[in-house]
Amino acid sequence: MLDTSFTRFSTNDKGSLGSFLSDLIFCLLFYQEKSEKKRDCTSTPKPIYNLGVCIQTSIYFDLQKEFGTSIVSANWFSGKILAMDGKQILYVHSEYESIYEKELEFTFESGILKQQLTFDNSRSFRSVFTENPDSLFRFLYSRMRWQNIPDLHSASKKVWVALQSGSSPKPDSIRIKVGCDDSLLNQVALRVVQLIPEWDVYYRRGKFVTRSWSIPIIFSEENRKKYAR
Repeated sequence: MLDTSFTRFSTNDKGSLGSFLSDLIFCLLFYQEKSEKKRDCTSTPKPIYNLGVCIQTSIYFDLQKEFGTSIVSANWFSGKILAMDGKQILYVHSEYESIYEKELEFTFESGILKQQLTFDNSRSFRSVFTENPDSLFRFLYSRMRWQNIPDLHSASKKVWVALQSGSSPKPDSIRIKVGCDDSLLNQVALRVVQLIPEWDVYYRRGKFVTRSWSIPIIFSEENRKKYAR
């Protein structure tokens, strides 16, 4: 239940949990209910940000103006709400795929909070090689024995090597995804990727999860000249 005439919630707000949850439920559900009641086939639904909402930082809403009262019960809502908390560990350009230090799950029945769960993802680890891809390719190409690789002339060959994150900070499940027509180059690409000393580890909802990568290894005279010792 909300007990203020002008409410605010922020993902960084360290205030009362009750106020945070009430504001969160209200802002998520009220616009949907209001739109369903007032929408007709000739009107265009008003974007939520036109209601004075800024979903990136904070949400503001005037209950007195909308309802004529400063106390509104959210007893129409039953279900679960997931909120992210803490530092962003991994950004993914897809809804709800980014990973944060913590995930908070709130379970409601008729607007009443029945359960709160906290999932700790802080054991996740980012490798320097995924944070800075240039350092990854410098490592890989400088570990090749270029003197054993035949003259490529003006041609270049590409080998795609697949790997996954494991439960320890090492690359896992390394394999040739798309090879070239030279078995020697395929073997070289696989060997240098297996030499990577560290890799990412990720947790979601407190449990280890895998992520996959495909790394292109390019064999060319330009790379030989740049990295051969």
